[in-house]
Amino acid sequence: MTSAKLTVLDVGHGNCALIHSDKNFIMIDAAVGSFVQDTVKNIGITKIDSVIISHADQDHIGGLSALLLDDSIHIETVYINGDAAKQTKTFTDLLIALDAARSQNRPTKVITSINKDTDDIVYEDFVLEVLSPCPIRCLRGIGQSDLKGKEIEANAMSVVVRLLHDGEKVALITGDMNDKSLQFLKDEGTCVEAKILVFPHHGGLPTEKDPHVFAAELNNLVRPELIIFSNSRQRHDNPRQEIIDGIIASDCSPSIACTQLSKGCHDDDNDLSNDHLIELYPSKGRSNNNSCAGTIDLILNGSDTDIHHPLEHHVNYINKFENRKCKRVI
Repeated sequence: MTSAKLTVLDVGHGNCALIHSDKNFIMIDAAVGSFVQDTVKNIGITKIDSVIISHADQDHIGGLSALLLDDSIHIETVYINGDAAKQTKTFTDLLIALDAARSQNRPTKVITSINKDTDDIVYEDFVLEVLSPCPIRCLRGIGQSDLKGKEIEANAMSVVVRLLHDGEKVALITGDMNDKSLQFLKDEGTCVEAKILVFPHHGGLPTEKDPHVFAAELNNLVRPELIIFSNSRQRHDNPRQEIIDGIIASDCSPSIACTQLSKGCHDDDNDLSNDHLIELYPSKGRSNNNSCAGTIDLILNGSDTDIHHPLEHHVNYINKFENRKCKRVI
């Protein structure tokens, strides 16, 4: 049995998941701001084997430039798909940082195509499978039309990764995948089952499909025991109630953990606290009591990965909020 962890950071509105062991440290997405960089430094990490970027939206790439330009941290490889339609300052700054990182004495390698046909990314203690996006859409690119004449949106090109530990399907990490991504997975006949689902788009709306239908369909395909929403108390009121209702209507009944407490679950800030949060890793919502589960740290143990004991304090905390969205699920 190998020793490894999945840590989903409470970054507010954004995403950052860490998959790490004594031998390897992997990051999937790097939310905007200094929080990700500060966290990596505070836990003593000086080498990141791989950073996988799901897509080029600010809340997924905004913290990577600082990591690349930090002389105390070396990133060996960055996996990122191109986005010719992205003209934001954040993306331009990232390109400049990547260019600088490639010129260091220990250059960072930049892999500019990651899709369903990418070989498994194998580390000593775990494996990452790339399940999406569609490689043919990658050839056309975001903002162009696919073979059916439909515009290719950034979220449809979001990288979807599944974490395997001891050969078991432990976690599906979905970035901002949308209904077109889901249809691609179905068309390919891809098995997406996993014990843990990091839900797409922070629990926000898919592109076109009814969110209730999208959530139910995705849940039925993944059949998770735990769904994690990486969300912010201060933005969008995610996860949306339609998403939660879709999960409830599905054929399985997972536990739910949100990194921050949605305003729609409880509006009065005076009732919030941070006493239930773990100490080992920081939570961005700790300082203003915005965290719900906060940063979630799970020890990987194949099919026996324990998702309940690490969240006991969260369940006790959330149960006191009568109007919580997940009331019928937990």
